[in-house]
Amino acid sequence: MMEYNRQITRTLHQEHLATLGFVERLDTFLARNRGDAAAPNGDDLKRLLGDLRATIGGEVTKHFDFEEGRLFPALVAGFGDNAMVMILTQEHEILRPLAKQLVTLAEIGNNQFEPAAWSEFHRQGSEYIERMMSHIQKEEMALLPALEDVLDDEQDASLLEEYAMNG
Repeated sequence: MMEYNRQITRTLHQEHLATLGFVERLDTFLARNRGDAAAPNGDDLKRLLGDLRATIGGEVTKHFDFEEGRLFPALVAGFGDNAMVMILTQEHEILRPLAKQLVTLAEIGNNQFEPAAWSEFHRQGSEYIERMMSHIQKEEMALLPALEDVLDDEQDASLLEEYAMNG
């Protein structure tokens, strides 16, 4: 695991770890409860759906918006190459509507999933897990190290302050 010197990259890394923790929890839950079986219910499901709404509904959107609005432009300005930025932005464009649909399904399932809604939640949840894990891996291996090289101390402090204020 890479050690980050910049405050903003450490902050984003910690968010990646938290998101991965949730994604792994969702993956375990979906593996224990098949999409073509009866929908689960109970406190575990309610906790999972509440955490899903908080994690996917709020935190991930904030994270993506900040990357696109502030970090990606800094990266392009620093390196002059936007291939990585284009790939990550395309992934955001796929993950956003998928996340929104999962949040909607989580709200539906908060009372009790109907079979079709549970099957759809399971399918989309599985897709979200796969895509988000791959996305975070790219950011950890390419984006955060590149930001370490491109940002200076003043930019780092300013970006961290801005990110904290928008949270």
